[in-house]
Amino acid sequence: MNKFHILVIVILGIFLIPTVTFACGSNSEKDSCNKETSANTEKMDCCKNDNHSKNKNNEGARENFAFSQNFVGTSIPTPDIEQINALMQRKFGLTIVVVDRTVTTERDGVRTVHTPWATDNVIFLTSTKVGKLAYGILAEETRKSPKVMYEKSGSFILLKKWSTEEPFAEFTSSQALALPVINNVSSVYLLNCEEAVVDAQTEGNANLAYNGDDYTRTSVIAAINLATGKTTAKSTNTDAKLLQYINELSEEQILVFEANIVAAV
Repeated sequence: MNKFHILVIVILGIFLIPTVTFACGSNSEKDSCNKETSANTEKMDCCKNDNHSKNKNNEGARENFAFSQNFVGTSIPTPDIEQINALMQRKFGLTIVVVDRTVTTERDGVRTVHTPWATDNVIFLTSTKVGKLAYGILAEETRKSPKVMYEKSGSFILLKKWSTEEPFAEFTSSQALALPVINNVSSVYLLNCEEAVVDAQTEGNANLAYNGDDYTRTSVIAAINLATGKTTAKSTNTDAKLLQYINELSEEQILVFEANIVAAV
């Protein structure tokens, strides 16, 4: 059974991270993030390949690397992952590990390709060993068929081979009763870096722009309070403040919020 490692994308403009850091690639991309953000401001989508980033080449990371190399000039070189790791190790004791893989599962003859990385999320770990594999004994292992050849692979994978006649056919299969368990969950840190809502607003009117469309301020305020379960937003808040409240909502709260806002006429 393959071991799956939880890996993260490091926003190179942020250096407020634990002692060991992991990174993931997006499909065939091997660079970290295409955007920068500070740890205490807006959430940013650090893995999307779009044309709206003001820091498309991650100037902060490039400038840090150039400074560490005593580079003088305007054409700052773009460091590769080994050079970034050397910089991060020297300054912060961090390591970036890039993962670029897919996992294929099959159910009822239909194969589905998955990526083990959740979009818009960053995970910080303090160790490369995040858990262990707990396994048990299969029922078939205690009641083996005399017509089947069995073999054990490792500690928990049971292989078997059998055949039928008229017509002759031979089959092999493997099975296991195992479950990955994450240890020290209090040492696993999650950062949601989803794109922040940054619509331009016209203060003083009865509407609020959200993701390119206008909605009534009244419904926006009510939806924010419904999503948070408390009186978070008020009619006296500016549009900028309301956007801040929206960007602070969790994914589950966003679903509640979007289901209750009313489009402006």
